Amino acid sequence: QSSYTVAPPSATVAPTQMMILYQGLKNPISVSAPGISNDNINVSISKGKIEKDAQGLYWVEVNAGDKNTTITATTNINNKEVVLGTYEFRVKRVPSPEAKIGGLSSGKIGKDELQASGGIIPDMGDFEFGDFQYNIVSYTLATISGGDYKTSGTIKGGRFNQEVNDMIKAARKGQKLFFENIQAKGPDGAIRTLNPINIEIK
Repeated sequence: QSSYTVAPPSATVAPTQMMILYQGLKNPISVSAPGISNDNINVSISKGKIEKDAQGLYWVEVNAGDKNTTITATTNINNKEVVLGTYEFRVKRVPSPEAKIGGLSSGKIGKDELQASGGIIPDMGDFEFGDFQYNIVSYTLATISGGDYKTSGTIKGGRFNQEVNDMIKAARKGQKLFFENIQAKGPDGAIRTLNPINIEIK
């Protein structure tokens, strides 16, 4: 009597909703086919640009305005081109960050803590993608003091300048500071308007 083992069928699990490429970024893609050397796989893209690095990883750049693109992997067998796989990717804009000061987008903060924070930070939350980042281009600060509406000029960058620091220093407990018109530049070069930050001095 002989015994034998039945190998369980293998399954490939692939997410259907995550086939996404982001505009303005170099999207990493790995391509492999069992039994075929990486050097013998040719990869092409229908819309966009694809480059292979020394480690065998592919970097994909997609165009703004395109809704999708197709990546195709082929190889040569007996002088014939054989398609190994065709994959459609959705093209999306990188999400906008949330503007924060001292970790807050609204709420109460002490004057010293506010000044120590030093400026506005574009927070990407749980969107993790390489080392790309947004930069704050400009913002304005407004407040109501003694019944008067006071506003700064347009402040370049995200840091607090002398004018902002003076407005913070002069603020009393319970006074509200409105950081508005916050403009940020992303990896795609487009300027985006971020959320205003409303802070109350505690």
